[in-house]
Amino acid sequence: MSILQFNGPQLGQKIRMVLQTLPSDHAVLVAESNADTSALSGILSDAVHVQKGMGKINCVGAHRYLTDEERRRALFLVDCDGEDNQELLSKDALILSENRDLESDMFFRMRSFEELLVRHFAQQDGSLSNFRSAARECHDFVLETATRVGLIRDIANRLGLQTRLDDILTGKRRKVGVRDLKDIDIYCSSLQAPTFGTILAEFRDLLGWTSVEMIKVRNSSENNSAKKCRMHNESDCLACKGRRFANGHELVDLGARVLAFKRHGSEGLQTPGFREFEHLLRASVTSEACADWPTVARIRRFESWGGFSILRTPGPLQQDLHSY
Repeated sequence: MSILQFNGPQLGQKIRMVLQTLPSDHAVLVAESNADTSALSGILSDAVHVQKGMGKINCVGAHRYLTDEERRRALFLVDCDGEDNQELLSKDALILSENRDLESDMFFRMRSFEELLVRHFAQQDGSLSNFRSAARECHDFVLETATRVGLIRDIANRLGLQTRLDDILTGKRRKVGVRDLKDIDIYCSSLQAPTFGTILAEFRDLLGWTSVEMIKVRNSSENNSAKKCRMHNESDCLACKGRRFANGHELVDLGARVLAFKRHGSEGLQTPGFREFEHLLRASVTSEACADWPTVARIRRFESWGGFSILRTPGPLQQDLHSY
């Protein structure tokens, strides 16, 4: 069923009410999730009203629900989700992420993860080229691990398999992910990415998949790996698979864990306070760092077209990353 066949009247009505209370030269930014608004908070203008989108289907439905005049003042940001979204690309006031989601866009575009690592390695003896090579090794580990987890989850969803479990801390249902790998700290401290088979076996045990279902996931992955990507004409291309399957939140999670181990940890220990590094990665999203991000360019065009202020005007860096 096409995503455009869904409606978002509840969200559309909320946006309509907000627009009625705002000055005519103010706009509403509708982001798909809390993670998106959190990630963008460092570059948003004080004048923009941020509206929680309640998911992709609701966002697209609300976009369709609003009138042309209302859409002139409401900009929607939604995740690509690794899908063929051709029918959405031509929609006015609707921007899709380049990669799987907005956070993965920022992880790939900002390069802040690698720069923070280079600064850490530079405290040691050696050459800058060696530091950058070491940072690239960390980056590749993060991308490879997140891509394998995302690929398995994506295939399982397409096959109609269970992909959600009860969180032991909150008791709420959530999708299985990187944090559920029992040796995640060892992987991050050693930079040894778990194999596809290892992740698949762990997810099977956690989610109760049968052996037949596990084989179906593996076979689907093998068929996917045999196809050559359009961009590089390579089979099993990590760069292109990462764009499609690597979840941005998990890229940040893994990157923060690796940063924590490189700064404080050693193999076999629990990740030492990696949340502070997660905040540091998110804080690196500044107007200057985003200057060449195509999504920002598209938002700027929307601003110019409507005379709105959605993003901050580039100025002094909001965060001093040298303190790392």
